[in-house]
Amino acid sequence: MIDEAIKNYETFGQQIYILEGIGNIGVNEIRNQINQHIQFTGKAPVVIVDYLQILAPSNERATDKQNTDKAVLELKRISRDYKIPVLGISSFNRENYNVEVSMQAFKESGAIEYSSDVLIGLQLYRAGSGNFNVDEERKKIHVKWN
Repeated sequence: MIDEAIKNYETFGQQIYILEGIGNIGVNEIRNQINQHIQFTGKAPVVIVDYLQILAPSNERATDKQNTDKAVLELKRISRDYKIPVLGISSFNRENYNVEVSMQAFKESGAIEYSSDVLIGLQLYRAGSGNFNVDEERKKIHVKWN
């Protein structure tokens, strides 16, 4: 299986570009990297932001919600300007861990729920049911690797 996975990865691996940063990459840097990518490859990329709440703030004096709203708005503009898909991964509000996912579950959700074309929520099985406990469900999915 590993040999097959390596062979499969070789067919597309050279087309994947990862720009890693924590707290020091914001929407302006993303826009600049897209420009460089297009100049270098001649192709428009698919952009995945993992995750929205750790993008560099556009204004140090603004609240987390204001900075997240601004980042989402700018990512939407990037998507529109370059005609590319931009996927933004968002954290959930803690109070929504035990309930069924809804638009309000997305942390700092104002711009996320109103600016996104599609929202997809991933959560533990049975979240929102009467006897659901997030901590107990997490224990069930813990996998040990030897």
